[in-house]
Amino acid sequence: MLDAATIFVVSILADVLFCLCGLLLWRAQLQIPGMLPLALTFAARGTGLFLLVLAPALNSFISLWVGNVLLTLSGVLMLEGFARFLGQAPPRRLQLLLLLGVAVTWPLLLWLRPEDITLRISILAFASMLCYGRCALLFLRDATQPVALRRVTVAWSTTIALIGAAWGVSAWFAPSKSLLDPNPLLSLYMLMHLLSFLVKGVMTAILVGVRLRAQLLARIDEEHAQLLMLSHELRTPIAIASRSSELLATQDGGADPAATRRVDQIRSAIARMSALVEQFLAETREIERHDMPERFDLAAEIRNLASSPRLALDLPERLPFTGDRRMIGIIFSNIVDNALKYSPAQSLVDVYLTERNGRAMLTVEDRGLGLGPDGGQSRLGERFYRAPNTDGIPGVGLGLYTVRKLLATRGGAIALRPREGGGTVVSIEFGGVSHAG
Repeated sequence: MLDAATIFVVSILADVLFCLCGLLLWRAQLQIPGMLPLALTFAARGTGLFLLVLAPALNSFISLWVGNVLLTLSGVLMLEGFARFLGQAPPRRLQLLLLLGVAVTWPLLLWLRPEDITLRISILAFASMLCYGRCALLFLRDATQPVALRRVTVAWSTTIALIGAAWGVSAWFAPSKSLLDPNPLLSLYMLMHLLSFLVKGVMTAILVGVRLRAQLLARIDEEHAQLLMLSHELRTPIAIASRSSELLATQDGGADPAATRRVDQIRSAIARMSALVEQFLAETREIERHDMPERFDLAAEIRNLASSPRLALDLPERLPFTGDRRMIGIIFSNIVDNALKYSPAQSLVDVYLTERNGRAMLTVEDRGLGLGPDGGQSRLGERFYRAPNTDGIPGVGLGLYTVRKLLATRGGAIALRPREGGGTVVSIEFGGVSHAG
C-alpha cells in the first residue's frame, strides 16, 4: 500500500490539475452555475494538504489551523457548487456550522491538547461524513440529471460518507502520532479520501458534459421549432403566388410566347420553393423515413425540372430509376440555381446524366466564379457558409448544405472541383437504383 507521504503528494498534484481544469471550464462555460466553487474546492483541499505536510517546517500552530480550515472549506465549497449546479438552495446552516466549528475549535484543540491528533482526525472525518451525506441528499432530491447518473452519484457520495463515519470511530482504535505516521488504517483512509476527490472530479466533468448536451439539444429544438413555424407561414404566400401565376397563364392564353415562357419560369420557381417547404416539414415529422421509393424515368424528370433556357442538357433518352422523386427535384433545383446564379447572365450551364454501376450520376458544369480561395473550399457545404468570392450576390448559404444533407441520409454523394477554363463542376451520385440496360 502507498504510504501517507506519497498519497499526500499525489493528492496535491491531482488537486492542482482538477482546479486548473475547473477554472478553464468555468471561464469557457459561464452559463453553467456552480463551476467556480467546484473548481475552488480542489484549490482549498490542495492548499490545506500542502500546509499540513509543511507544518513541521513552518509555524506548526498556524499551518495546522489554516490547513484544517481549508480542508473543511473544500467540503463547504463542494456543497455550494453542487447546490448551484442543481438549482437548489445551498445548505447554509451546515456550511457555517462546519466552517466556524473548525475555525474556532482548532485553536483551542491545538492549545489545550496539541498532541491529540486522533481527536482532530476524528472531527475531520465526521465533517467529511456530513459534507458527502448532504451532497448525496442534494442529488437524491434532483430531477434534472439522468436517472442512472444521479443514482451513481448518490451511491458514491453515500459510500464516502459511510467511510468517513467509520474512520471517525476507527481512528480511536488505531491512534496516530502525525499525518505521516506509518499507520495502515490512516493510509487506507487517506487513499479513500484521494479516490473520492478523483472520482468527484471525473463525475463533475460528466455532469457538465450532460448539462451542455441538454442545453445544446434544447437550443436545437428551439431553433427547429422556429424554422417549422416559418415554414408553415411561408405556405400562404407561396399558395397566393402559385394561384396568381395560374391566373396569368389563363389570361395570356399562350398568345405571347415570351410571356408564356416567363410565366412558366415563375411557376417552376414557385413549385421548387413549395417542394423545399414541404420537404422540411416532412423531415421534421420524420415522414421521409417511411416514404416508399417510386420508380420513374429520371431523364424525363430532369427535363421537366430544367426550365431555364441557359441549361444545355446532355441526357439519355430514358433512364429508369427507383428513388425519391422529391429529393431529386430539391437537389437538382439547388445545384442548378447556384450554377445559374454564380455565372454570367448569358453563359450556358451544362447538365449531364449518366449511369454507372447501377447508380445514376448527375454532372453540372458552369462557367462562373469557381470555388473560391483554396482555404475556404473545404468549408463549402457548411450551413450558412458562403465563399468569399460570392460577396454582393444574394444567398444565405443553405443550398449546398441541404444537398449534402439529403444525399448523406440517402446513400448518395457529391463532389466539387474547378472547371478547366473557369467555373465549377458538381458531380452527384444519387442514392437510388438506376435500371439502365
